[in-house]
Amino acid sequence: MTSLTRARMRKHDSHTHLGPFPEDMVRSHRNVWAGCTVLAMVLLVVTIPAYAYIDPNAAGLASQILTPLLVAGAAAFTFFRKQIAALFSGVSRRFRGRADV
Repeated sequence: MTSLTRARMRKHDSHTHLGPFPEDMVRSHRNVWAGCTVLAMVLLVVTIPAYAYIDPNAAGLASQILTPLLVAGAAAFTFFRKQIAALFSGVSRRFRGRADV
């Protein structure tokens, strides 16, 4: 399909058009990814000096506190995952039931 044909179809079908053509969507997604890549490269290249210092012992203490908490949270989630799933499915069923009324 040529660009002229697409332009005519858009002009003719502007009020009933449900979405962009697949080629246009691919092109726009490609532009988004290219823009994100350029932004990431700029952020990596442009550096700002950090005039701050964290004591290594303070960072060690924070990691010693946070690591067991994260492990305990992951273990609790693994242990109770069926109950958590049942809770969320019950809540979603309740909301869907109210939406049907």
